[in-house]
Amino acid sequence: SEAGNDGYTLLNVGASGPIKKTLLPNQPFDQVDDFEPVTPVANFGLVVVVAPDGQFASLDDLVSFGRANPGALNVGSVQVGSTQFLAAKLFLGVAGIDAVVVPFSSTPELMGGVARGEVDVAFEIIPGAKAAIDNAQVLPVATTMNARSALFPDLPTVEEAGIAPYDVSSWNGYSAPIGVADEVKEKLTTAVQTILQMPAVKDKLAAVGAEPYVGTAADMVTRQQQETRMWEKVIIEAGVPIEG
Repeated sequence: SEAGNDGYTLLNVGASGPIKKTLLPNQPFDQVDDFEPVTPVANFGLVVVVAPDGQFASLDDLVSFGRANPGALNVGSVQVGSTQFLAAKLFLGVAGIDAVVVPFSSTPELMGGVARGEVDVAFEIIPGAKAAIDNAQVLPVATTMNARSALFPDLPTVEEAGIAPYDVSSWNGYSAPIGVADEVKEKLTTAVQTILQMPAVKDKLAAVGAEPYVGTAADMVTRQQQETRMWEKVIIEAGVPIEG
């Protein structure tokens, strides 16, 4: 239906959409094909964390160990099929490391698993890991976007550690029913992007581990297409179950 395509009805979308397009091919609708991007809102970078008193003090340490000891490394994430889980799988593939990815049912359990040594390393979105990092429960060793995180400017990226290409983050934005006018999209993009640059809003985002996502509706279209292809490849190569 074209009802609601005047720009007053928006859907909050995000990184799970391109993933679900492959994992859930029979879903009744999906955000990539059935909605029209309007404006990006926030980026949620991922962070790689280890135990603060463990054998790894850097991502280089971890990669060296993983490559020298196939099958010995245990990598944690939240549930199978999540951005975090696939980020871990992609990392292992690009790094050339044979390791098991262990899914946890929640972020607190995952952070506890790292702290207790149940897993050697974990991939989690910064908002999820921030409290554990702030409390020194876990030690961050890298972030996953291709540029350093404004929230952790002293941390190297995965690519800076020599694991490339590797650029992963979670994100969200607004889409609308198909058919929204270009001038409406442009007006909404300008308004949202202006709001995101307000110091108070940037501070609020930073407090929860997020950064403003500077971009346009066209940027969202490109990103969804790129991530659909990227995650489809990771999902198939990792043997993640696809809904029949």
